[in-house]
Amino acid sequence: MKTLILCLFLALSLNSFSQNLKLMHPIAKASGDYIAISPNRDIVALASNTGIIFLEANTGRLVKEIPINYAKSVTFSTDKKYLAFTYQKTIQIIDLYTDEIIMKDEEENQCYSITFSPNNEEIAFYTGSQLKTWNFKTGQFWLIETSGHNHYCYRESGVESDEIRYSSDGRYLLSVPNKNCSPTADASIWDTKMKTKTKTFNIANYPLFDINSTWTEISVITSENSIVVKDLNTLNTKKTIPLQGKFNYIKYLSSKNNVLVTNLDEYSNNPVYLVNLENGETITKPALKASKIMILDENRILTNNLYAGLKVYELSSGQIIDLFKTNTFYIENVWLSENQEYIALLAYNNNLRLLNKSFNHLIAFPNSYYKSYGAVAIPKDKNITISCGGEDVNIWDNKSGELIKKYEKILDNNWRKVISDDGTILFQYGRGGCHFSYIDLSNGSKLYEFETSTNWEPEIYSGAFYPDNKYFATGVNTRYDLTRTWAQGSRELTKEEQKRSVSIWDLEQNNLIRTFSTNHPEGIIQNIAFSHDGNYLFTTSNNEELTVMWDLTGTSIKSFKGRLQSISGDSKYLVVNSRSENGFSTIIYNISTGNKVKSIPIGGDSYVSKDGQHIINNLTSHLEVWNILSGKLEFSYYIAGDSDWVVITPDGYYDGTKNGLKEIHYSDGFKVYPLDTASDMKFKPGLIGSILK
Repeated sequence: MKTLILCLFLALSLNSFSQNLKLMHPIAKASGDYIAISPNRDIVALASNTGIIFLEANTGRLVKEIPINYAKSVTFSTDKKYLAFTYQKTIQIIDLYTDEIIMKDEEENQCYSITFSPNNEEIAFYTGSQLKTWNFKTGQFWLIETSGHNHYCYRESGVESDEIRYSSDGRYLLSVPNKNCSPTADASIWDTKMKTKTKTFNIANYPLFDINSTWTEISVITSENSIVVKDLNTLNTKKTIPLQGKFNYIKYLSSKNNVLVTNLDEYSNNPVYLVNLENGETITKPALKASKIMILDENRILTNNLYAGLKVYELSSGQIIDLFKTNTFYIENVWLSENQEYIALLAYNNNLRLLNKSFNHLIAFPNSYYKSYGAVAIPKDKNITISCGGEDVNIWDNKSGELIKKYEKILDNNWRKVISDDGTILFQYGRGGCHFSYIDLSNGSKLYEFETSTNWEPEIYSGAFYPDNKYFATGVNTRYDLTRTWAQGSRELTKEEQKRSVSIWDLEQNNLIRTFSTNHPEGIIQNIAFSHDGNYLFTTSNNEELTVMWDLTGTSIKSFKGRLQSISGDSKYLVVNSRSENGFSTIIYNISTGNKVKSIPIGGDSYVSKDGQHIINNLTSHLEVWNILSGKLEFSYYIAGDSDWVVITPDGYYDGTKNGLKEIHYSDGFKVYPLDTASDMKFKPGLIGSILK
């Protein structure tokens, strides 16, 4: 009865976006340059590389996701029925009832700064050097302006573009140049009915301004650092308000006579000023760090920082609130144990988490790993995990989580590290250099160090242990070796010597036993790996979609399309990653036959599971486990806190720890509904075990 009541309640509660309820996954963080706020200020749309996500503006909870990668310049229609976005040289319109693309416009240049007219029949946008409108009801286009510059530019934090804004009645269109992209361009107001320019705001006199919501007034920050308030129709000055300091941003908060003045900066904190245009009172607020600001209401603004993500800034208190009220973390790296019985995950908080092969959390090692130069190994039958980063090596007890042993300051801080699967040797090399050393992890002593006195040795960029640790293979940078002529003594190196790509070192005799050239084009040997049976070596360069298989003499055996990711523990499968116009693919090959077993439409780092039947794929925000033979997604796995997790299947079944389950909820598109695990038939304790049995 309880289940029936809940279902009836949910059915009666659906709003105008009524859809089937969908289980929404946790989201740790999101950032990006392209943000839109719904007309009633309750939903934030964020375009990222992985899709368009929709968040509750008050809570940051995910309510909707549309898997359209690399969308830009998102904007809502005023009735919130549609979302328009740009993708490369196209403008596309999504029906938010159905998530289907209903309209599409192809242009000759990149498109930016799209915005809906108030009647939702027209879209204004920039394409190349042109300002255009598109009436998608009639299909008519109006070329408003062709300027002498592009209306967008590439910056360190992303792409910036000129601004476009309709008046509240749709009669006028304002185009405002971005000072970074168009420092000498003027702003203009266009009559959308008569197709004519009605006003020009010369950059010398109007370097920085904003127009109020009723389009009756314009406030300008002058070069003398004053606010000049003008009548928009006559441009007569109404009053002047002096300011202290220099600013690059001014914005009306609402229909009230308050403007916000500050400096937008990705890296430094800048004070915020509220200026009352009636009495000239200026109130200083605490500093904020943001590259973009969007007004939520009279008291709240949404700030965007490419590195810090989305935050809500309260003007009354100066408090900065992270929009993502979540306990979930990114997964930066994944390692499998020597026997593939365990999985180690590096969370964004620098905690290393140990899971068993069924993805159950076992233990967390706090502050165990940092920087991208580290490594992890989980030797079989030793009940320890070895982690390193920077200058230190940590050895952890897998049962208690205690630090058993620590070797301090025995490594080079900026060198790359590789730990043998059995945890006995650590090899470190200076990426982009030719120096290396290896360490005995039983006592922390240095076994050998290679430091050349000549300058012709190739630069190491990747490395891998042979299964019994007798050898270590390095991949190098061939790009520079091919373009330089190094002198060794009295002779010049031959072209063949210059093209050396792979070196194999004997770790017992401490000598170089073999080098050979690859058929990769000039570039970097980005990844190198031995098969687990020790019979073959695999290489991938940084500038081609190709993995080459070699015998240990340096003879090429066969090639596989895609970049090397991993090799299964039984040496049966090769996993590569490939990118095309349609996106990323993870491809599984049978090594012995060279035949493709399955192609899975997903990117990220990929590994074969202990059972040999699944691919574990790291997408940073979560793990995905795919069935190799069927090519179907089995489940998605998210981590939260120090020990919590949640798992979701494509058909909406879920499981997790008590706190992990707090990170997910139901949504019907734009409204959130909490879980009720006691009555929800989709809640399946022991879900992962039933899938991996």
